[in-house]
Amino acid sequence: MKPITFTGPMVQAIIFGTKTQTRRPKKINVTPGGSLWVRETWCTLDDYDHVPPRKLTVDKGLIWYLADGPKPENYGRTRAAMHLPERYSRIKLQVTDIRPNEKLDWISNYDCLAEGIEQLPNHNFKNYLDPNHPGYSQPFYSFKSLWASIYGVFDGDQEVTVYEFRKLPF
Repeated sequence: MKPITFTGPMVQAIIFGTKTQTRRPKKINVTPGGSLWVRETWCTLDDYDHVPPRKLTVDKGLIWYLADGPKPENYGRTRAAMHLPERYSRIKLQVTDIRPNEKLDWISNYDCLAEGIEQLPNHNFKNYLDPNHPGYSQPFYSFKSLWASIYGVFDGDQEVTVYEFRKLPF
């Protein structure tokens, strides 16, 4: 099983079932039917701040995932998603389809929604670069801001690989 990292909002979209696709600039060594485990930002009780992730033996219930909101008072330093050991991952995905060599600009409105973009109460779609923005009327611009918030810039000509997936039961 291979790891894949997601931001907090995208972890929440996977949990709620609204994210079923991801585009990546680099290929992941996985085939349809293969499984991925999700890495996300996390922390443990502050008593364990000195313990390296690979040596942690705490119960999985003592892990706080920052996608769930601000960490409780007795939890320690925030740890990067890349340091989450597989045994503490709470999300497993099964790849259902892979579409290599697509341009970012080729994304459809349906695919933007499958990427997990958030629809706001005003029915616009979230601007991931500016939380005070009223949102976009078109899903594409929301996805564009999401991409830029993760990768720094949106280049419509950039080739990506599209991974479609389903969340496996926990």
